[in-house]
Amino acid sequence: MDSGELAARTGIPVCNIRSAGLAEFVDGSALFPEPGRCIKCGRPLVADDSGAHKKFINRGASLFFCISCLSVYLGVSEELVREKIDYFRKTGCTLFS
Repeated sequence: MDSGELAARTGIPVCNIRSAGLAEFVDGSALFPEPGRCIKCGRPLVADDSGAHKKFINRGASLFFCISCLSVYLGVSEELVREKIDYFRKTGCTLFS
């Protein structure tokens, strides 16, 4: 059984090993991402990125999507995510202060 067939049967993502030795999922996201970087694309994070991830996905998270990857994950526009961040900031949400 090859790795693609195993992934299809188990529903567990298949991992590749890049030449640098970092494991990654077939879709390109890192299995062991660097802290302070998006878990999907590796872009450096800003405070709004981690706040939005905590607000929309998991308040206890320690690894985060950037706003661009978060919008893709949620299936909404990046503009809508930014509008919601502004709304929550104006209403006093401490994740965006």
